[in-house]
Amino acid sequence: MGVFIGGLSEDFTLLRKDSGDALLVRQGFSGCLRDVSLKMTDSPSEEWQYLDWTKATKSVAVYESWEGCPLQTIDGAHFLGHGYLELATGVFNGGQDFDVSLDFRTDQLSALLLFTYNTKKEDYMLVALEAGLLSFILATDGHVTELSMWVGLGYCDGDWKQLSLAKRGSLISAAVNDWAEETRGVGGAVRLTVDSPLYLGGVPANLLHPALDGQSHKHGLGGCIRGLTIRSDKRSSSVSEKVDLAVTARRSVRVHLDGCPTSESRFNCRGNDSVLVYSGRQTLATDYSLQPFTEYLYRIIALAAGGWAASPWQRGRSRGKAPASVPPPAAVQSINGFSIKVSWVPPTGEIRGLIDRYELKAYNRDNPDVPPIKATHLANGNFTDVITGLTPATRYIVTVSACTPAGCTESPINDIGDGNNVRSSLTTPEEAPGGVFPPSAVSSSTALFVTWEPPGRPNGVITEYLLFHNNKLAYRGRN
Repeated sequence: MGVFIGGLSEDFTLLRKDSGDALLVRQGFSGCLRDVSLKMTDSPSEEWQYLDWTKATKSVAVYESWEGCPLQTIDGAHFLGHGYLELATGVFNGGQDFDVSLDFRTDQLSALLLFTYNTKKEDYMLVALEAGLLSFILATDGHVTELSMWVGLGYCDGDWKQLSLAKRGSLISAAVNDWAEETRGVGGAVRLTVDSPLYLGGVPANLLHPALDGQSHKHGLGGCIRGLTIRSDKRSSSVSEKVDLAVTARRSVRVHLDGCPTSESRFNCRGNDSVLVYSGRQTLATDYSLQPFTEYLYRIIALAAGGWAASPWQRGRSRGKAPASVPPPAAVQSINGFSIKVSWVPPTGEIRGLIDRYELKAYNRDNPDVPPIKATHLANGNFTDVITGLTPATRYIVTVSACTPAGCTESPINDIGDGNNVRSSLTTPEEAPGGVFPPSAVSSSTALFVTWEPPGRPNGVITEYLLFHNNKLAYRGRN
């Protein structure tokens, strides 16, 4: 017996027959989870324990904890390639008149965008990009209408493009940004009738349909789709309705529903063919051509005298690297002579790795040979912390380091002049002396010659000493 987190395995059998609010949802969770704790005992007192993700016995389509969660995303679904997103049956059922629109971005030259069909008839709809052409194909009542539209190679530059599809009776039209064309089919104003799921960005590898016989129609999208809206005369509403991909998705393969990455693609109009990494008879190989903290798809092709066979695609991510640069602290403020409050902003630009912690360091400007005072701050979205253990009346330079599992990058040490105008420099305030030693005395018949050592921790400039004899002030001075 185990605990499932985020979803159920496909072979898990539900024995409960609940309904209503008690109905168990089979659809898996899409997003990020952290700080999951389980109650281990209830009596005599509650005992909670944080979930150790590394002890999972099985994980399917789940990121490793060291890969983290995206801090910034753009609305939409992120297609990694060689996958698809299956939306629920009924999201789109066709019609005599309908409109479908969406935004997409890709750096691929060829990709399947939309596909749906009728399980009992020959009706289907297929939308694909191939070598500068947009193909919008409708099959209704045995008639096939195809709009093959030249849209240039601007669609695969990695920027967002808007796709609009429409059917009005026998007239179909398509537009990609400012490029638009239309054509009229034969057979009059026929109705498209489909009852399959609506597939976005690809189709299952085992889906057999005559419309998919062309190799280009099997290319899974590598890129993003957002803003899917549908209007159909088969729906009760006459206005376009936005489709929530996360809610209507029934199955996804190599698709992230928690948004698109903000970083831009490094490629333009690349092909869909994979790169050969290794060829030989060994069962182990190393790929040295990777970019840091980047996701890749791999598969194995085994060849023999009788032919060849390919494995399913498997994702993997390269390890990250330390940030290229880190800005100095935004503000440094003294709390007292022993501690300071430090505020900073996270590094910007291209971050190739998960920042899991920050390290704060206070360097002693008056004694550079002394090791810095350190404080470690876990990356939790809060960018303020306190450094303790400082020495009063001491000049410090404060730095912040952003750390990934691959290493740390420290902000510059702004040692300029006296440092009074540098926001990462400060002098801690004075405090009462510490480590005051007892006096020693040399006696004579009529007097005591009393001496003492300076305090072990002056914590500032000693202004005067007070010597008491039987609770009465006997001496006051600087010596």
